[in-house]
Amino acid sequence: MKSFSKLFVLFATIALHISTTTLAQLSSTKKFIKEDFELQGGTISVYLPGDMQIGDIISGTVVVNPDGNNEKQKNRNVKLLKKNTITVGDILIQLDQFANEKIPFAGKLSQLKIQAEDLKSDLSTTRMLTPSPLVGQTTSFHAPTHVLTGSPFSIAGPFDGTAATTACRLNGQPVEVLAESPRQTICQMPNVPSGTQELTIEENGTSTTENISAVNMDLTTGRLNLLKGENTFLKVIITGLQNLPGNATLTVTNTSTGTVTMSGGESQIITITPAQTEESGNFTQQFDLQSIKTGNFTVSVNLDLPSEENTSNTTAALCNCYINDRSYLLPPAICNALNGQTNIPNNDNDNSTAPENDFPPIVNFTQTGDMNPTTGEMNLTVMAQDNDVAAVIFSERHVSNENWTPIGTAVQNGNN
Repeated sequence: MKSFSKLFVLFATIALHISTTTLAQLSSTKKFIKEDFELQGGTISVYLPGDMQIGDIISGTVVVNPDGNNEKQKNRNVKLLKKNTITVGDILIQLDQFANEKIPFAGKLSQLKIQAEDLKSDLSTTRMLTPSPLVGQTTSFHAPTHVLTGSPFSIAGPFDGTAATTACRLNGQPVEVLAESPRQTICQMPNVPSGTQELTIEENGTSTTENISAVNMDLTTGRLNLLKGENTFLKVIITGLQNLPGNATLTVTNTSTGTVTMSGGESQIITITPAQTEESGNFTQQFDLQSIKTGNFTVSVNLDLPSEENTSNTTAALCNCYINDRSYLLPPAICNALNGQTNIPNNDNDNSTAPENDFPPIVNFTQTGDMNPTTGEMNLTVMAQDNDVAAVIFSERHVSNENWTPIGTAVQNGNN
């Protein structure tokens, strides 16, 4: 899974003599779910953990965003929006019972659905929730190496699903917790300068402090008072990319191809490598635009940071589990349930001589990428101590059974 992405949408109006531009900033990541309900008076947004499962204790946040050009209009629309109720599974949030426009909630998830209902008109909107694939439970906290400012970000760890028992701080200052599951908490990264920041996470009295890098992405534009056929530009400036653990991806898409054209293609994907940003930590790219008619246009700019997370002083979600001289990639809890061990077995005291190739060699598995959310597939790297692996036989066993069932074989052309 990619760690985080930030989506900037540039709205501009091309007129004969005068233009206006508005910048809207959104955030998206597969590790949390943000559901927006467009209702009379504005928008209600609901933040939820992306990996929630039926039966989990979860926390989330409802945000009331009123329309209006002044405080009077916004106050009136807040009252309209708060006539709605939000139901997540069976967790009921009655908005008019809260004074604030950000409303936290928590409870046990019974259904993967969310509903917004206007009590006055009896109109309701129901949506089914599609969480990301469930990953193994970690036994300690770990955060991403790089986080986009102004965006929610995920911290993996052994949480209880109740955000009220979680504290997140950046450089000693409290950070808002938006959502939580038993496997992760979602915090809101504040707008801070690019570069190293100290992150502290505390859960029920247990705390961990790590350094993360704050990443800022800014947009600048050229002249907006355009006649038909005239040109302008959009410049993307990203800072804070020092020590990237992998490639970042910048995607720029012209979503108004009938109004403007973008030089180089209407959708462009740019790979940002660690080598490009090693010295300065900065990346800049300019995109040229030409108006073809008067009207509104939008250009979306999306930055995906690499998914590698800080893993110092943490236990991986999957471990090398040794059972009967064989190694399996399993969550630690399952390894323990199968009476396996996470350290390579020491057979120095065993003087018996087993026939050659009686057992496959002891190997280490590492997960080299994220699970495909559609197919459930993931890439594994297999490394043997004696570099003598020609095939891997995959088997499965339920914790209540004694026998293993083969489920497939991966064959290498020759030994590794």
